Amino acid sequence: MNVSERFFRRYVFSAIGIVVFFLVVNILLVGSYLAVAYLENVADSNFPIENLSNHIVLEDGQFVGDGQVTEMLNKANAWAMILDGDGMVVWEEKLPEELPRHYSSMDVAMFSRWYLNDYPVNIWNRQDSLLVVGFPQEDIVNYYISIKTQYVGPIAFGLLAAISINFF
Repeated sequence: MNVSERFFRRYVFSAIGIVVFFLVVNILLVGSYLAVAYLENVADSNFPIENLSNHIVLEDGQFVGDGQVTEMLNKANAWAMILDGDGMVVWEEKLPEELPRHYSSMDVAMFSRWYLNDYPVNIWNRQDSLLVVGFPQEDIVNYYISIKTQYVGPIAFGLLAAISINFF
């Protein structure tokens, strides 16, 4: 084997090693960042709408929520309403005054994709009704996923840190 073949072989193996090293460092960096930033707050980041729905029962033709409903909504700083098949609000808890008490099927279709009058909402289909849980306007950002506003900054910082570390 001549000198030039040995040089290029070392060069190729070195290049592959550097690429693998950067991939491992990036995976460790992102994994560590996500673990520190989110694992402490994962339980609080998603509202348990199905569990809330289970605490609202129909008694004598009226929806009634137990003490857990108020506690869950207060903890999340949220409000809730149940709409019947005609779009009428048949039950509400902490519903903002500025929101209407009747919705057309077009209104429901529009807000079922995340926002009702700038309030981020989650929807749960109940038997013959629709549970809508809304959150403060600046508390949650809804896209294809729901994420609290307080997490947007750390995610942007983490991406910037990863790019900076890779650059240097």
